[in-house]
Parts: sequence; C-alpha cells; structure tokens
Amino acid sequence: MKKQTTLSRAILFSGLGLFTGEPASIRLLPAPAGSGICFQRIDLPGLPEIPAQLEYIRQTPRCTLLSRGDASIQLVEHLLSAISGMGIDNVRIEVAGAEIPAGDGSAYDFVKLIEKAGIEELEEPRRVFEIQEPLFWSEGETHLVALPADDFKISYTLHYPQSPLIGSQYFSCTVTPALYRSELASCRTFSLYEEIAPFIEKGIIRGGGLEMPW
Repeated sequence: MKKQTTLSRAILFSGLGLFTGEPASIRLLPAPAGSGICFQRIDLPGLPEIPAQLEYIRQTPRCTLLSRGDASIQLVEHLLSAISGMGIDNVRIEVAGAEIPAGDGSAYDFVKLIEKAGIEELEEPRRVFEIQEPLFWSEGETHLVALPADDFKISYTLHYPQSPLIGSQYFSCTVTPALYRSELASCRTFSLYEEIAPFIEKGIIRGGGLEMPW
C-alpha cells in the first residue's frame, strides 16, 4: 500500500491575480499525515482556514472558488491540479490575498516549485477510494462518466465546432506524476474571444487582457 506524502520544505510563489488584478502570494508548507490540503487566509483576522473539500466549493464564473464563512479564495484549480498530479496528499497553503496567482494560466509553475522543494513520504498509508460501479453526470453538452479501474486513467474529448482552430480533439492516458508533468501540467486555460469579452468589458478580469504576453 502506498504511503501518504507531503512537501519536503516550504515554497513561496507570488504574482498577479487574474480576476482582482491585485498582487497575490502563497506559501506551501509541509503538513502531517491525515491533514489533507488546506488553505489559510493569513491576511484576514483570525487566519481562517478553508479545506480543499467539495462542501466549500462555490459557483463563480470561469474559475473555482472555495469559501468558508466570510473567507474565500478563488482560482484554486491550477494549484490543486499540480498538487494532485504530483501525488501530494498533505499540504498547508498560506494565502495573502483573495486569489491564487495566475502564473501563465497553467499548473506548470506550481509543478516546478514542487519539484524544487521535493516530496517526502510519510509513515501512514494513503487512503484510496475505489469506484465500484459506473457513475454518470451530465449538464447541457458536458458529460462525465467514471468507471471502475485499477489505475487512474482519463479520456477526454474537446469539441469546439464553432472554432476551426480548436475543432475536436481527443486525449487518453493513465496519469502518473511523470506523465502529468510532461503532458498535462503545461496545458493552459483558453477562451474564445466572444466568451471572455463581456468579462473584460465589465472589469471582472482585471489582471488579464488581450495584450498579455501569455
């Protein structure tokens, strides 16, 4: 049975918030076995904590937002992708600001930091959930299907018939830290202009624009 993991040492990352346009910084810290992934707003009174769990997800346009009480953190998806993809079970994330730095719009900056810090194996065994029967979920033209398997395998079809540049694409792989780093971590968020234009016009995306180099 695989053991739980955490970071070998603390790492710091700073940048600009995509939605707020404000400076943002985070510090990833080693955490004990069984503590999971937890955010902490160190810029707010009481230093509120927000565990990275489904019950704290709130709906927000174009990103994932976690909220608990009066504290919230948005644009967490790329960082959480890097943590999961690199096989880390326990980490504390101190956040100064309402948003995770956007980096280049992918998870790759976070992967490089994790590799630099190193990953430490803990004594406690990793807790694994196994799917026993097919699961289905659909909303509009989005469909998700989860099937029992011995490994974590993903198969994804992207269908953008309204864009000749994107069109239809398909990718399938068994996810390991090595494959995640080489094939998935550098994949960046994209939008068609007509999808993002209303957000730019309303000033919702203050840290990004068409003039950005990335």
